[in-house]
Amino acid sequence: MRFKDFRIEISDQGGWFSDPTSEQVEDTLFRINHWVETYENIVLNMETLFFPGLNKSYKGTGSAVFGTGGGESKSQFFQVFRVWYQESKAVANIDADKLV
Repeated sequence: MRFKDFRIEISDQGGWFSDPTSEQVEDTLFRINHWVETYENIVLNMETLFFPGLNKSYKGTGSAVFGTGGGESKSQFFQVFRVWYQESKAVANIDADKLV
């Protein structure tokens, strides 16, 4: 069993007077589906994880950052979709053939 993380990509870095914007969740899910179909992986489970933005910047995570709370209790997190999968038998057989 393996896993692969997919983050919500930043679509526009923003600037002096604008905040960064990120792709829609549907676009991230489309990328996940494309990856599954391309490599013919068998999806076992998918989960959504929120990790703290340790440096308080979307640039440090490479992913969209979400804020919660306000004032001194304000926290920032970035979201990742984790896909647990098993490689298809066709892919596993190809890899074994390469070893011979």
